[in-house]
Amino acid sequence: MPTERKTIDFGDTDTVTLTNSLSKADKNAIARNFPVTLTVDLPLIGEQEFAIRDNVKSLLNNLPSPSFEIDFTVEGDCETLEDTLIEATAENMVGTYQGSFQVVNVGVAFSISARVVSKKFKVKNCKCSNGTTGKMGERHFQVKWYVDIDVNPGIGGTYPMDTHDAYISTPCCCEKSAPKRKKSPAKRPAARKTKG
Repeated sequence: MPTERKTIDFGDTDTVTLTNSLSKADKNAIARNFPVTLTVDLPLIGEQEFAIRDNVKSLLNNLPSPSFEIDFTVEGDCETLEDTLIEATAENMVGTYQGSFQVVNVGVAFSISARVVSKKFKVKNCKCSNGTTGKMGERHFQVKWYVDIDVNPGIGGTYPMDTHDAYISTPCCCEKSAPKRKKSPAKRPAARKTKG
């Protein structure tokens, strides 16, 4: 599964852009949900066999790769790190993600969608610039892609595609080192006066 990692400052929002992919094994698994052929009734010709599975495979091989933009927002601060909120606040599908075509008198339509699943927020150790160990907040999100295929008359369904992992974290919270005290110059003992 592809993995995306991003650090976002407290009080800020940033965008993560993901693009789906479909392996050959995934394409074959989806195509197997459809019959090899479908009998259709053509005007003036009569019943004909339509190679539905091959057409679904062709669709999957030429499926566009839209992008899915997700805005993530981080709310909180280092003082209350345990209460930090990391949320997906906006989603937008970009590019060609739906369409349809006609083969003989059989209509084939597709639609690509994605769903964001939020996992548990965790506080983890992180490395500070001064070499010490600090703390940061992190939340794991899974983005699950689906394709909906509909073959007229009424054959099809919704099929899972790729899954992305996105890890959104806060900056590393480090303890401020106390300023070093300047050593005051040692006082010299006063010289004793000698009687002459």
